[in-house]
Amino acid sequence: MSHQGPFYVYVLRSLADRERYIGLSNDVSRRVREHNAGKVKSTRARVPFVVVHQESYQTLAEARAREKYLKTAAVDGGWIRMAGRLGVPRPADWVSQSDGPARPSDDSRAGGDSLQAHN
Repeated sequence: MSHQGPFYVYVLRSLADRERYIGLSNDVSRRVREHNAGKVKSTRARVPFVVVHQESYQTLAEARAREKYLKTAAVDGGWIRMAGRLGVPRPADWVSQSDGPARPSDDSRAGGDSLQAHN
């Protein structure tokens, strides 16, 4: 990965098991294709994936720090609570059985993609 921004922290949802995957890339489209083609060992058994959230950062250090935070917050449904605080839409399909019931989102847009720029 190049050390020139922008860098993206992304959240994927597996359509096979509904679990999330949080990653970092300078090209989210390419990276999702790699995940869905089974080229990523850690996600190979859980394809296909869809992007449910992504954020943009100008430096690799910022993106890595955010990825680490989200992976930590993702434990025990923390991602769902954190997403709500950010105002990220939470469609029902984001919520796995272990996350508990989905609550309605204030965001009326359909779909799940969201891009928030961080400079």
